[in-house]
Amino acid sequence: MKTGHFEMVTILLAPVILMDIFQIYAEEWDCWITWTENCRLC
Repeated sequence: MKTGHFEMVTILLAPVILMDIFQIYAEEWDCWITWTENCRLC
């Protein structure tokens, strides 16, 4: 019973954790893109 509950929690949390990681990477990628564009403008 405990393992089943743990698996359910993991399945529910996995998308949230993945979205969190994706958001962090997206922000860093966005910063990198703007930085390179700013360098090109210089």
